[in-house]
This record gives sequence, structure tokens and C-alpha cells, in this order.
Amino acid sequence: MSKDSNGPSGNAMATAIQVAPLKYGQMVAAGLIILALTLDGLDLLLLGIVAPLVIADLGITREVFAPALAAAVLGLAIGSSVGGWLGDRFGSKKILVSSIVFFGFMTIISAFVTSIDTLMVARLISGLAFGAATPNGLALGSEWLPRRSHPMFSAVASICTPLGGLIGAGLTLVLIPYGGWRVCFLVSGILTLVAALVMAWRIPNSPAYLLRKGRQGQALRVWQKVMGADASVVFEDQSGGVAAPEKPKRRLFTAPLLRMNVGAPIGFFSIAFVTYSFLSWTPVMLTMTGFTMSEAVRGSIAYNMLALIAPLGGGLLISRYGSRAVLIGISGATMVVLIGLATLMETAPLDPSTSLVWVILGGFGLVGGLAGVVTAAMYAILTNGWPVETRASGMGFGFMMGRIGRFTAILTSGRLLGLSDHSVLPIFITSLIALLFVIVAALVINRHVPARASRDVGMLPVATN
Repeated sequence: MSKDSNGPSGNAMATAIQVAPLKYGQMVAAGLIILALTLDGLDLLLLGIVAPLVIADLGITREVFAPALAAAVLGLAIGSSVGGWLGDRFGSKKILVSSIVFFGFMTIISAFVTSIDTLMVARLISGLAFGAATPNGLALGSEWLPRRSHPMFSAVASICTPLGGLIGAGLTLVLIPYGGWRVCFLVSGILTLVAALVMAWRIPNSPAYLLRKGRQGQALRVWQKVMGADASVVFEDQSGGVAAPEKPKRRLFTAPLLRMNVGAPIGFFSIAFVTYSFLSWTPVMLTMTGFTMSEAVRGSIAYNMLALIAPLGGGLLISRYGSRAVLIGISGATMVVLIGLATLMETAPLDPSTSLVWVILGGFGLVGGLAGVVTAAMYAILTNGWPVETRASGMGFGFMMGRIGRFTAILTSGRLLGLSDHSVLPIFITSLIALLFVIVAALVINRHVPARASRDVGMLPVATN
């Protein structure tokens, strides 16, 4: 039986996953991974939600508090890359669960800090674990799920962070009356640790990883437990024994992966820049151009809600038309909306009519939804684009660039808005340039999720070659 870069008997194992009905164990694993990434978002965004209370409790200014918020983002960038590298060497499940345990403990520790310096260190260390969880969760899910499920899995994963933020906001409303911001961190950390125990128990290791490590017996038992006893034939070689382990044929930074390694980080950096420029500064952009604070908050809500909902539809688009077409088409549509929205905001009177207000607020919501679909497409590419033995490292590299894009957007967008008292053109122009780079990245990447028609006639995604 042939062996490919997926590991011993990889072709047969991959084929078995593609043709078999989705099993209960696969759905449980995918659901727990989504839970892990949602908890990641909850713990990550919790500090920003309770920021006013923390500032008042510690007796500090907003300027002094800002590095504590930025520390987690810096940790995310480092943790994504290092965590992906560790996942390929020690197993995505092990690093995923360890990361969840780690940031659960650090979230609990954050509940007891008494100085901003201690909080900043705790958030930096937490960020390392936050960053490691995402690439390993997606890598593990992609190895267990059939390709037909990858676009939707990636789309759901792409909204886990804002979903976690919404849950965190609801959690704070319930808990703050009983103990302030500290009890929010305490409860969040405890819930995370409980979830980690369930994940360690219920999420199975990837057989592909176990086979690469020469643990054939364990791989066979895991496969039989999840896929059924009949699936054991995929591990047998032509002589009837279990296939011997084979060393991975590829590393991350090699010529066959050059276009993927260049295009994916550029695309992820660029769309993260656009997303967080608007996610962080929408209320400021609206108030500086004459909108009331109430209207600005509505604009932010519209942006966030569509950014949360639209990627689910984006998963269907990616499955039907492929990631390249979705990236190019939706990025182009976002550019058109940005141009129209900037024109309206620059020419709007100081006291705009109610209808114009709702059109502009709806425009911000549309930008959030379209950017969310582009982000979902990038998640799908990251999930499918690298061979299995370097998948976590590749995704970690891509996510690292996305975190850097987020960090860059938060820092530079404020400066761009400071160039004028009333004009939003600088931030809109830089966002348009970033979207052009997303389109360039889509053309550079050569390992896209294929359109459904390609799969229907038996073609494999380029990402699995």
C-alpha cells in the first residue's frame, strides 16, 4: 500500500476519512476544539471588557493600562509560531490541551494581581498559550474531519474569538455584582481548566501523528474507536501487517511550499490589519465625523454582529466556489463598500438625516461581514494548505503574521486618525491597500481549497498534494 506525506498508508487513511459518513467521535472532537478556541477568545478579550474596573481598582491611567492589553497580543504572535512548531513535534492534542491548562491557570492568577506590572507579565505569558492553542486545534480538527467539512469547520473557528468575547461580556454582567472584575477572571479560569480535563479525555490523538512516531498499535486503537473496527484495514500493508513508520518527507520552508509560505502570511496579515482597524476604531471614526456616541456604538455593534454571523455563510461559499474565488471576489466587494462608505462619510453634513445615518451604520456592518468572510477563507487555506506533518507549524506561522497585523492595526490606525480632526480617508486608504494585498496573496497561494465541482469529479485539493 502506498505511503505519502500524510504518513504510512496515508492515501488509504485519507480516502477512508473522505468517503466514510461523519462519525460521532469526529463531531465530538471538532466540537471540543471549537469550545477550546471559544474559551481562548473569552480569556483573551476578558481584560478589555473589564478594563474600566481594572483601571479604577489599580489606580492607574489608561495610558499605563494599555501595555497590559498589548502584552497579550505580543504573546499571541510568539505563541502561534512556537506552539505550531511544538505541535508538529509533540502532537497537536498534547500542545492544545497543555495550552488550555496554561492559560486557564494564568487567567486565575490574573484575578489576584495587585499591580499593573504583574498583570502585564501574566497577560504576556497567557498570550503565549493563547497563540499556541489556535494552530494546534485547527491542525487536529483538519486531520480528523473530511475535506468536505473543512470549510465550515474553518468558518466556525474564525468566529470563535468574537464569540468568546460576547460570552465574556455576558459573563461579566452576571458576575460583576458578586465580586467585581476579579471574580470574572476566577470563574473564567476555572471553566477553562474544567474544559481542559474534558478535552484531554475526549479529544483523540491524530492517527497520522501517531504513525509518524511509530506508535502503530495506539494509532490503530484510536482509529477503531473513532471510525469503527472495519477501518483498521487502512493501516495494513500488502503483507497483512501494520505499515512501518515513515519519516516526514517535507519541512515547512522548502521550495514546494514557497508560494504557500509567502502568500498565506501576507493574506492573513492584511485581512487582520483591516479587521482590527475597524474593530478597534469604529466608534472613534464615527464620532469624529459628527455622529453621536449612541450612533457610534450602534455602528460598532453592527460591525461585530455581522462579523460574527457572515463567516458561517462564507463557509458555504468556500465549499461551493473554492477559497481563491471567495478571497478575490469578497475582497473586491469589500473595497467597493469601503469606497462608497468613505465617500458618504466625507460628504455627509454635520447633522446627517436619519436615513443617511442608518445607511452609514449599515455600511460598517457590511464591512464587518465581508471582512469576516475573507478571514474565514484565510482560515480554510491555513487549515488545508500545508502537508499534515508541518500543518501546525505552517498555521502557527500564518497566525503569527495575523497577530502582527492585528498589533500593527491597533497602533497605526490611531496615528492615521490623528492626521485629521474630521477625515477618515487615511484609515480607509490603508485598508484598501491591505485588501489589494489580500487579492495578491490569493493569486500567489497555490494550495487553495478547491471548488465543489472539482471535488465532485474526484480531484483532490491542491493542499493535500
